[in-house]
Amino acid sequence: FVFEHSICLILFIPFIMKYLFFIPFLTLLALASCTKDEHECDSRGLTSEITDLVPEAILDTLDKYGFDIHGGMNPPDVSGSFVASPFVLEASNVPGDPIGQSLLDYFVTFDNVDLDDLELSLTYENGPETGSGIGSYLVGEGNKFSVFLKVDVTHTSGNHAEAITVISGAMSNDGIKDFRAAVFLIEDFNDPGNYFIEIGQGRILRDGDGLAE
Repeated sequence: FVFEHSICLILFIPFIMKYLFFIPFLTLLALASCTKDEHECDSRGLTSEITDLVPEAILDTLDKYGFDIHGGMNPPDVSGSFVASPFVLEASNVPGDPIGQSLLDYFVTFDNVDLDDLELSLTYENGPETGSGIGSYLVGEGNKFSVFLKVDVTHTSGNHAEAITVISGAMSNDGIKDFRAAVFLIEDFNDPGNYFIEIGQGRILRDGDGLAE
């Protein structure tokens, strides 16, 4: 295959436009300190809404590839629109994916951020691929955050898919530092035209200059 520079989509077919005695005490202490209203989080700082949404296999894959998850009940306000450019492929379980390749710029908007309910809305655009969050949840501490969501993906061909997306970073006055995104396909509705990668496959990407503005 010939890989064209910066023509790749996140979910598109491979880059051709195609813890004796002290342990229970410490655990209880951790749980007690990781609550907010009706929310509780696990040892990773993730709420039950997130662990119900995201399959454990995907969380294991994120850990395997060293993807930073910023858990906790006190995330920053992430409201705004940001662009990851260049949008660089960092890791993938798609055979043949060229690590280090730049994809098309990734435009993302966070709005309706509710820091009490730890929910938000998200939309994105990545070339001829667009998407919006079906269920979107926010965790973090200080200026660091992670967003977890199921996304309804639409391609200009009319094809639809569903994916789990995770976005992590640190809010700053200039934008999102250390912006990283992970996307895993979970449903392709039989994928007429074979536009999308396979169910279970996914990619991890980062902003190449370290700041999504």
